[in-house]
Amino acid sequence: MSKQIAQLEARIAHLERIIGIATRPSAGLNPRPMLFRIARRCSVEFGFSLPELFGRSRQQPVVVARHVFFWLARHHTGASLPQIAEFCGGREHGTVCHGLKHAQDLLDTDPDLARRVTMLADQIRLEAA
Repeated sequence: MSKQIAQLEARIAHLERIIGIATRPSAGLNPRPMLFRIARRCSVEFGFSLPELFGRSRQQPVVVARHVFFWLARHHTGASLPQIAEFCGGREHGTVCHGLKHAQDLLDTDPDLARRVTMLADQIRLEAA
């Protein structure tokens, strides 16, 4: 599975170089490429495929990973709540808002999760530089 992910990431990076996708967060740029990078990072970190991450599962580990994605997407892109919701398979922006609150509560009370999210955020910042 990790070999497949590495191959997929290499293909995506190659395509991004070819078409010159901008990945720096900015209100004027399309946030989708950065959202996809964040989704990949969350997928790998939490051990779920992208379809699992954005599926309809309510199992707690999947929900936590999804809410962390919402939190990272909101804090590291210029994406609006509706844009994040649409990226996640057409969810409502209120769902993203609820997920952001839940993620923040978890980050405030779970030091291990906070450490993992900090590590992800650092990787995202390095990737976007």
